[in-house]
Amino acid sequence: MLRPSGLALRGALAFGLPVIAVFIADSVYARMTGEPHNYVYLAAGPLCGLIGGLAFGRRIGLALVLAVCFGTIGLMFSLQEAHSPLFSDVVWTGLVSAFLFWVAGGSAMLALPSHLRFNGAMMMAVPGLLAGLAFQFFYGPAHFLFDLGSRTWWVAMPWEHLILWLIAGAGSGWLFGLQHESRTFENARIWATASISCVLLPRLSDRSTSSVQSYLWGFLIHYRQPAPHPTGSGVGACSPSASPRSHPESVSDGAGR
Repeated sequence: MLRPSGLALRGALAFGLPVIAVFIADSVYARMTGEPHNYVYLAAGPLCGLIGGLAFGRRIGLALVLAVCFGTIGLMFSLQEAHSPLFSDVVWTGLVSAFLFWVAGGSAMLALPSHLRFNGAMMMAVPGLLAGLAFQFFYGPAHFLFDLGSRTWWVAMPWEHLILWLIAGAGSGWLFGLQHESRTFENARIWATASISCVLLPRLSDRSTSSVQSYLWGFLIHYRQPAPHPTGSGVGACSPSASPRSHPESVSDGAGR
């Protein structure tokens, strides 16, 4: 069984390592073909969501939803062309990124069973906010402050997208793992109790139900006296001077009735 931080670490690695693998493949492809501006990096989002979703169990629905949502987010960021030096654009991009990852997290929760759902939208919105801020900072103001456009090592790789998916992927996987682990352990205790009850109850019912029922019926038959009628007449009536001991047949007759 994993420690409380084990599933979170596994989530961070499962979301982050595919991103690194995709950008290594992008660099290799650029060196082999001589085309630094390719679109291999667009596979980082879908692969991050697919492998990250499968890291928490064989939940194909969760993995597919995350792959589609992350792929859409990556495509939206790839459409940005103009480098803006304004820091206000950094803030707006961070807010938009937080909203996009919030939608992705909320959609991913719909693919989970009801007892495993949590506030996954917020778990992905916070890393999405930080990732959007970092992306726009290096794509906009830092491009002019540090003259990144003239540096060949920076132009040869889409570093902004690498930073985006490392922060969003690893952060989302870490927080997702923490919440998912607490829900899994809580429900594991519930299901363990339910499974033990399902095993013991049939055995107890087979052995003790008949004895309990016979005891209750015996108590009702042998110790329950018939209620006296207010008028002193009628079926099962008993006079004040008469007692059950002096008329034992009345008691048996009343019990038989």
